[in-house]
Amino acid sequence: MNKSTRRARRISTSAAEAARVEPSDSASRRPARGASESSLDWRLLLFLLGTVIYLYSFYNVEVLKEFSSDGVRRGVMQWLMISQPFAYPEMWTGDGAGHAAVLDRLPVFALAAWIILTGAATGWLVLDKLRLASRLNGLEVFAFSTGIGLNIWSLLTLGIGLSGGLRQTWLFVTLMSGAVLVAAWKLWGQREIVADQLRSGWRALGRLGEGMNSPA
Repeated sequence: MNKSTRRARRISTSAAEAARVEPSDSASRRPARGASESSLDWRLLLFLLGTVIYLYSFYNVEVLKEFSSDGVRRGVMQWLMISQPFAYPEMWTGDGAGHAAVLDRLPVFALAAWIILTGAATGWLVLDKLRLASRLNGLEVFAFSTGIGLNIWSLLTLGIGLSGGLRQTWLFVTLMSGAVLVAAWKLWGQREIVADQLRSGWRALGRLGEGMNSPA
């Protein structure tokens, strides 16, 4: 009885000590959690401040200086396009709806198509290098390639602009033509795989259309 009593006392004593230690441990951990939350708040504030500074700098830039000596701020242009929605279509159709000037904008369409083609070619080269293009269907390849490629060209244009070569048209023509030619050469070597991907992409589009047209 005495041994069992002493053993029970030791167990109760150790349990009481553990109960006293646990709150102190949790209390010691609380300041660290509070410090991490405060540092997170500071990072969030710095991110928001940087975003505000960037947006202010972006919309405060003067554009169209070739048409006006003072120029027009980008923010004012954006506001005019939002507040006057019919002004933008008039740039394409002329003074009246009967005087369509779409043919005059064909170079703009051609340039936009060339940029998209270059972006898709560059993105496909990246996917092919990572061995991901063969795992996707044609629709997925086009979507991911275009997104990745256009982002790459956006960063490349930023770098060229910061280095002072934004007006060097030959540089862009050379780089873009090289990307398209290399992608075309590699695609020709994988034409059977590409044909299967295109067929699977068309089937995916067909299933998507059937799903949208089917009644809920």
